Parts: sequence; C-alpha cells; structure tokens
Amino acid sequence: MSESTTPAQCRDEDWNLARDCGLMGATPGTNEWDAALGRFADGVRATLGQQPQLRAASIMMSRHSRAMLLNILWHHQGGSSPVGQPIRALLGIGQHDHLNNDQLAEAKWIDALLAAPAAQPAENGERAQIIARAVAVHGRKWPEQLTSGVMFYEGERITRAEFNTEVRA
Repeated sequence: MSESTTPAQCRDEDWNLARDCGLMGATPGTNEWDAALGRFADGVRATLGQQPQLRAASIMMSRHSRAMLLNILWHHQGGSSPVGQPIRALLGIGQHDHLNNDQLAEAKWIDALLAAPAAQPAENGERAQIIARAVAVHGRKWPEQLTSGVMFYEGERITRAEFNTEVRA
C-alpha cells in the first residue's frame, strides 16, 4: 500500500463527525455505509438548522471536507433526496445539477481512501520516533498551512500539541 506523507488539511470536527457516524469503518455500497451516510447527513443538516444563514459562498472548508460531502452527494444524487439536498445547498450545487468531472473525481477519491486498509497504530516507542521524524522533516516548525492542528505523518495522526512537545524536548 502506498501511503501519503502529505499532512492532512482537515479540521478535527470534520474527521470526528465522519468517524462518529461510522463512515471510516463502513464499506461503500453496504447497508452499514448507507446508515453511516444518513447519520453524517443528519449532522450536516443539524449544523444548517442551527445556522440557517450559512450559504456556500460564506463557508470555508478544506478540500478534504468538500470531497467527503461530494462523496456523500454522489451516493445520494436524487433531486428529492433528503440526504443530498442539504449537501447541495452547502456546496452551492443546484437542486438537479449533475456533478461535474472534477467534483466526481473528488467523490471517487474519498471512496478510494475509505476502501484502503487502515494502518495499524504504532507502538508508543515507535510513535515517538515518528513524531520526532515529523518534527525534523518540518524544520522543528509546525506547517502554517495546517490550521486544523492535526497532521498525518507515516500513517500516524499527530496533533500540534504533540508536535510542539517534541520540539521543546
């Protein structure tokens, strides 16, 4: 398996919602997947319900968050879909518009990520070495573009606090 060492540029809230809904453990095309998508959409709808003034132009989201929403929309494209319509509104996609080639590529990218086998978590000593390597690779400075406070390096999720602890060590 090829592993990306590019730091993720996604907010913790985005990954937490996807994880809590079961998207990370479900297999696309199964009933479990459909149920997880429904829970994720409920989370999105709840956010929209709490803040009805939100519109696509005013929402800042990472590439990964947008791709996740496009993936859900791809699986629930119907013009009257209770899952798809709030996502269409959030992404600024018309009620009956088809996904364009770029949007479809992003949606399929998420499917590929979810289909890949999960990496096994490192043992504590190995994890400390991975964090140390991440600190060295980034010149002992947290990358400015990672505003979420999380990076993925050598398959490990590293928080900014863990990174900074290693810098001070």
